[in-house]
Amino acid sequence: MVAVINNWGGFYNAKVYSHEPKKAGAKLHLPCINTSEQKTIIKGIDIYLGFAHVKSLEAAAIERILAEREQNGLYTGLENMVIRTGIGLEQIIILIRVGALRFTGMSKKEMLWEAHSLLNGQNNKENRQQLFYQPAKVYTLPKFDTSWIEDVYDEMELLGFPLNRPLFDLLQTTYRGNVTANTLMEYIGQTVRIIGDFVTYKPVMTVKGEYMAFGTFLDVEGNFFDTTHFPPAMKAYPLKGAGVYLIEGKAVEEFGFPSIEVDKCARLPIKPDPRA
Repeated sequence: MVAVINNWGGFYNAKVYSHEPKKAGAKLHLPCINTSEQKTIIKGIDIYLGFAHVKSLEAAAIERILAEREQNGLYTGLENMVIRTGIGLEQIIILIRVGALRFTGMSKKEMLWEAHSLLNGQNNKENRQQLFYQPAKVYTLPKFDTSWIEDVYDEMELLGFPLNRPLFDLLQTTYRGNVTANTLMEYIGQTVRIIGDFVTYKPVMTVKGEYMAFGTFLDVEGNFFDTTHFPPAMKAYPLKGAGVYLIEGKAVEEFGFPSIEVDKCARLPIKPDPRA
């Protein structure tokens, strides 16, 4: 799975290839400036996402972080990293938001405050060099409100998917359906309701020129299940891409494998972004 992640995925998106190692007992970690490399690495059962998978993080910044760490050892904190690498404020903000400096024990908001204080709008090399000679002033910071929801939105924006929490946790509703992928065989021929995190779908045109589709989802237990969307359901309840869907339909079985013939489906609303 690590090899596939470093190959930028395959048929599925990176979310699926990051999910599978968890099912096998691995522990996935966000990028860390003291552990991660450009590519995703594996150490025992620990997998650290690589910097190359962080959106908007520039190759020059990654190279500088890794070269400085290799030459002079681990970073001791935010200020130490800023001084040693000289990378700009925009790149530092990305590293903070993706959790790459979580070893400091500081909250993201505290680090963002400190980063702005350290750089103070100085983005040219000459001014940044002054940091080598002038220690940053120490401020008494106010108490910041923090939310795991903010972290989920940061991960979705910078990685393309939430790493440490399933998307189900972000739903506004607590309803989780009346079946899971593992219990579908018990309900063959019955109408069931299930919620699923969209993985992919394959559209197909029928001989009558109508569209139908075959879908794949992850349930709340992290298991795959398949759906069939015949033309009437596809037209009335189209799939709208990534998100968690409430799906209602008949459980069916073919060659010992269960799936759902969809009658209705709709993407469920999630909690609003508190960063806005």
